[in-house]
Amino acid sequence: MKKTRRKKGPVKFTRGMTNRLLFIFSIVVIGLVVLCGRLVYIYKNQGGDYNIKVLEQQNYSNKTIPYKRGDILDRNGVVLATSIKVYNLILDPKIMLSDDSKYLEPTLEALNTCFGYDSNEVRQLVNENATRSYYVYDKKLTYEQIEVFLDMQKDTDTYPNIQGVWFESEYERKYPFNSLACNVLGFTSSGNVGVWGIEEYYSSYLNGVDGREYGYVNNNNVMEAVKKPAENGNNIVSTIDFNVQTIVEKWITYYTDYYKPENLGVVIMDPRNGEILAMAGMNSYDLNNPRDLNGYYSEEDIANMTDEDKLTELNQLWRNFCVSDIYEPGSTAKPFTVAAGLECGTLSGGEVYHCGGSLNVGGWNISCHKRQGHGPQTLSDGIANSCNVVLMELAAKMGANSFCRYQNIFNFGQKTGIDLLGESKGIIFDVNKIGNVE
Repeated sequence: MKKTRRKKGPVKFTRGMTNRLLFIFSIVVIGLVVLCGRLVYIYKNQGGDYNIKVLEQQNYSNKTIPYKRGDILDRNGVVLATSIKVYNLILDPKIMLSDDSKYLEPTLEALNTCFGYDSNEVRQLVNENATRSYYVYDKKLTYEQIEVFLDMQKDTDTYPNIQGVWFESEYERKYPFNSLACNVLGFTSSGNVGVWGIEEYYSSYLNGVDGREYGYVNNNNVMEAVKKPAENGNNIVSTIDFNVQTIVEKWITYYTDYYKPENLGVVIMDPRNGEILAMAGMNSYDLNNPRDLNGYYSEEDIANMTDEDKLTELNQLWRNFCVSDIYEPGSTAKPFTVAAGLECGTLSGGEVYHCGGSLNVGGWNISCHKRQGHGPQTLSDGIANSCNVVLMELAAKMGANSFCRYQNIFNFGQKTGIDLLGESKGIIFDVNKIGNVE
C-alpha cells in the first residue's frame, strides 16, 4: 500500500522565537551605540595623539608660505626698500635613503654639478640624519642659482632618481641705494622686525600674513598640496624726494670732509604742508649691512669690544640726529622772537637800534657775529643781518613772561609728531628760573 507525503508549509515564528530575535537585535544595536560612543570619546580626547601616530608613518609636508613685506617708495615711486625672494635648500635624508638608497648617488651628483657641494660631505650628513625629513643645508640662494637644478628635477625622463631635495622660499630685505636715506628708512632684523626709521614706525603696515601649504608627500616626492595663500604687506609712499635726498647727502659728505664739524644735520621741508623732502645726518651706514662697524673702527678695536660696547656704538650710528638730538637752534630762532614782540605789542616795527659789536648783559660781554658792529639797525636790518645785539635788546624789552609764553605758543619744547621713532622734545626755560642772560 503506497503512502503519500504531506507538503510542509512555511514555518511560523512563535512568540518565543520572536522575543529571542528581538533580544539579539537589541544587543547588536546597543553594541553599535556603545562602539560609536567610544569612537566619539576617543576622537574628542585622543584624536590628536592618533593623528600624530598616523602622520608619523607618512611623509607629511606642512610648509609656511612667507608673505612679502611691502616696499618703501619715495614720493615719485622710486623704490628705496624692497624684499626679494630667496631660497633655502632643504635635504630630506629619509627619502634619499629610501628604496635601497637608489636616489642617493644621482642626487649627490646633481648637487655637485649645480652647486659644487662636496658629495662626500653631503653623503655623510645624509647618513647621519637618516631618519630626518627636513635639514636646511644652504640658505638665501637666488632663483638663478637654483634654476638649473629645478630643470633637472623636472626632467624625470633623463633624471628619474633625483629625489629628496626641495627649496623653501623666504624674502630678504634689500635697499637698492645702500646707505641713501638710512636715517629715515631704518632697516629690518630677522622675522621682518623693523629697526629705526620708517621700517619700525610702519612695521605693522609693511608686514603681511604668512600662508600655509600642506599635504601628503609620497616616495616620488609628489605632493597633493592644499594652499592658503600669503597676504603680502602694504607699500609705503614716503614724502622723501630721491633727487633732493641724493643732493643733500652729497653736500653733507663734502662739508664733513672739509670742515670736520662735531655734528651736522639737514632737513628740507615743504613749508606749505610740512612734508619732509630730505633728511640726513653726518653718520651713515649701509642698510644692507647695518651692523658693520669697519668704516668707523679698526679691526683691532672691534675685536676688543664687548657685545654691549658694539651695541652702544651701533645705536649711536643708527641714531637719527635730526629728530633724536637736542641742540640750540641759534639764529633760526630770531624770527620767532621778532614775531612774539610784534604780537604782544612790545614792537611797533619802526624801532631803530645801534649795534656796537657786543652787549653787556649781567656782567657778560655777549658779542655779535660782526665784532666791529653793524651800526644803526632797523628791525628789518636786524633780521636781515642776524644781529645779536638787536635781538638781545628786543628780548630784554619783551621781558621773561612774554618771551616764555610765546615759546610755548610756538610749540618749542614739544615733539613735532613726525612719523619717525626716537623723537626728543626740546628744552625751554621755566619763567620762574630764566635769568637776564638766558
